[in-house]
Amino acid sequence: MAAALRRVSQQEVCLVDFSAASGQAALHLRLQPRTSWLDLPTEDGALSWPVVKDRLLVHPSGLRVLAAPAVPQDPSYLTADLTRSLLTLLQKNTSFTIIDLPNAYTSAFRTAMEMADMGLHVLNPDVVSVQTAVQLNRHLVKQNINVAQRSHVLNQTAADAQLPLAMVEKGLGARIPFQIPYDPNQARALTQGVPLALTPAKTPIGLITQRMAEVIIQRVASSK
Repeated sequence: MAAALRRVSQQEVCLVDFSAASGQAALHLRLQPRTSWLDLPTEDGALSWPVVKDRLLVHPSGLRVLAAPAVPQDPSYLTADLTRSLLTLLQKNTSFTIIDLPNAYTSAFRTAMEMADMGLHVLNPDVVSVQTAVQLNRHLVKQNINVAQRSHVLNQTAADAQLPLAMVEKGLGARIPFQIPYDPNQARALTQGVPLALTPAKTPIGLITQRMAEVIIQRVASSK
């Protein structure tokens, strides 16, 4: 998604990997994670754009990446204050910030959700993924976390889906606007460090992520 936004907009885009359990965004882009969010200073007033920018990795496409640490860390390092300061700086200095949130209800997760203009819940077409999404939706409502624009994205990681789209939508009680089809080229792209969204080939994932990027850019433009 971040790569597609970078290619379509040709503006500054940053991908933030908030995983505390050895995130893989940098590795999939073939970037050496020489630095990560673990290197961000936690002292009051110490965080500035030059400090953040120096911690960002840069892909040949121009996409910037704030990597996750190479080894598992205590997720409490990313406090609500640090997360808020970091995302505020990114909002001011980049056109788009894509955050890959951890699969855990951490301070970083809650703060990012509260600050987000748009939330996309990516799930697989299977019973466990749908049940997990339903429980998360209920939890966000209970915690009074509301994102202005929030929707689900169906990601088919295998050739055969366990559940059809209609059944997934019924289980969620919501329409799914985007489906990412199974693409056999994805595995090779991940090993080469060139997301399909950056290749000229008209692959299924490349086409749908480009369309998603165009929709996001249009929504941002219309909100100004």
